[in-house]
Amino acid sequence: ASLTESSNEAAGKTTLYLPVLNNDPPPDAESASLDREWVQQLEAIVIHWTRQIKRVLNNQDDKFDLDLSGPMEEIKFWRRRAENLAGISKQLLSNDVRHIVSILKKSNSVYLAPLEALRIEER
Repeated sequence: ASLTESSNEAAGKTTLYLPVLNNDPPPDAESASLDREWVQQLEAIVIHWTRQIKRVLNNQDDKFDLDLSGPMEEIKFWRRRAENLAGISKQLLSNDVRHIVSILKKSNSVYLAPLEALRIEER
């Protein structure tokens, strides 16, 4: 996971990691939301996503220095940033992420609220 994330970050892309989980998922979201071990694994994933997205949103000025760059560099910077945010948005709308979110909603996970807040903030 870390190697994939590092290589994507170096290219200016954020990939929300969807690992292979330790056990087979319950057959449906309702059953999954009642399986405490399963929910904890999904919560760990959501916590990681939340950190990744926060890092992207908070680091908008890290790789851009207006004093040392011209207008074309600034345009390139903001285009890359827009592409990265669009990529995150697309991933958040994927079926896999939506399924995980639905399971955590049904389980009343406290870790879902920060991700939901970032999904709104990103738009």
